[in-house]
Amino acid sequence: GAEAVLAALREAILWPLLHAEDAAALGVRWPRGVLLHGPPGVGKTAAVRAVAAEAGAVVHALSAGDIFGPYAGDSEARLRAAFRAADKDAAAGRPAVLLLDEIDAICPARGAGGDGSLHGSRVVAQLLTLMDDGADDVADLDKNNKGDARRVRRRRRLARPTVVATTNRPNALDTALRRPGRFDIEVEVPLPSVAQRCDILRLHSRALPLAADVNLPAVAAKAKGYSGADLAGLCREAAMAAIRRAASATSHWPADASSALHSQSAAAAGPADASSALRDQSAAAAGAAA
Repeated sequence: GAEAVLAALREAILWPLLHAEDAAALGVRWPRGVLLHGPPGVGKTAAVRAVAAEAGAVVHALSAGDIFGPYAGDSEARLRAAFRAADKDAAAGRPAVLLLDEIDAICPARGAGGDGSLHGSRVVAQLLTLMDDGADDVADLDKNNKGDARRVRRRRRLARPTVVATTNRPNALDTALRRPGRFDIEVEVPLPSVAQRCDILRLHSRALPLAADVNLPAVAAKAKGYSGADLAGLCREAAMAAIRRAASATSHWPADASSALHSQSAAAAGPADASSALRDQSAAAAGAAA
């Protein structure tokens, strides 16, 4: 469930950020990277941001659109710049998380089994180097400590940013990224349970004037396989169904319709609206899968 995911993320993200000195004293080397995987819309990115916020960490977020550029070398340079910024935050004592969103689009598998191009292969190679060695030489990391390279090296080793990646397709990643020393920890973010779906529906429908006979637990039970994003869309569609019904009750737009839409009885979302929204989303999902 969601709490288990958050607990795993706290251990993987918060502990290295907050207890680096303690771990060093015990000879423990924290894992460098964390990989979150699960269906689209389950809140992987939101979970990372929530846990990072608990530590007051700076989040440096990157997606494929942020990295890939039109010229040779652009992508590698942008990746290095992101690691450099996160490294400097961490070295300055500011907890830092580098978030690679939808990493399967950034680092697809290389070779015959994957769809990685030559360009993509260079990006994968650059990311592997950065995961292993960081973005800068020690002397470049902190120019105010040129005479004390040993202390700078120690601080950098203890205060490296945590690299977190999200993906909907973990098996599409280059296998080198999942070897020890890279993304050592993998956390699966599952679809919500029926109880969690009910909670999500309550959250997204709290501003809606629901009819008295709307049974959210029953709607949640019918919405098996829905993600949090799907359920948010379901509530929006139910609201739109209520608006369409209210608007169709008058032949004068907009004045009469505006009055109708502000009527609790006319615009309240009812069971029929929820059922209509479920049908529409199921049809859309079937069309996407075809």
